[in-house]
Amino acid sequence: MQDKVVIVTGGTRGIGRAISLRLAAAGARLAVTYRSDERSAAELAQLIRERGAEIQLFKVDIGDPADAARLPGAVNEAFGRIDVLVNNAGGTVDAGFLTMTPDQYEGVIRSNLLGTLRVSLAALPHLVASRGTVVVTGSLAGVMGKEGQVPYSTSKGGLIGMTRLLARELGPKGVRVNLVAPGFIRTEMVAVLEPKMYEHILQGTALHDMGDPDDVAATVEFLAGSRSAYMTGCTLRIDGGLHV
Repeated sequence: MQDKVVIVTGGTRGIGRAISLRLAAAGARLAVTYRSDERSAAELAQLIRERGAEIQLFKVDIGDPADAARLPGAVNEAFGRIDVLVNNAGGTVDAGFLTMTPDQYEGVIRSNLLGTLRVSLAALPHLVASRGTVVVTGSLAGVMGKEGQVPYSTSKGGLIGMTRLLARELGPKGVRVNLVAPGFIRTEMVAVLEPKMYEHILQGTALHDMGDPDDVAATVEFLAGSRSAYMTGCTLRIDGGLHV
């Protein structure tokens, strides 16, 4: 990853933060997006710069079509090239589907699925020029579904289809596209939950434990780099062996 220019969308908190830190440690030059949390963005940037790596922050709402389409051009202008796109930004609204408003479920689809499609489309000319790589942060919810997450599961399932088809289309151009599908990962969102809300999930894993953000970040680093040069169109589950 030395001197590779990498975009990490939603890269200042949770799994995205772990990805940014790991890729910076590997020598990448980072373009990291965030939507609104100025404090987390500034803290990440300071930490990465203190460690001698390069980072530029871009305030972007991936769910906004203009923002999503504009991002890759702005990064290319700042860095002169794009080698890796890590599509990590997204969000969820958890509720029974019958109780959701159109604004709620459309917002999830707009951010997770349409935003990722738009950023990828705008980045592809640059990635073709560099024979680059795309890594998508999906979810086990997109593989298996999850109660209370119909729009989220729909959006993440759509990203699996996008990954397969883009890999097929872009392979002859030297661009690889892969997806990671995390299961239950120890993040800020999980920290506020009562254990009784997720213990049954952990008991369904072979390891009887949840993962750490760096478990996902390590896999993203592998897929983004040359050690996975013959892998494309893959969905890699990082789920502790759920229901094996």
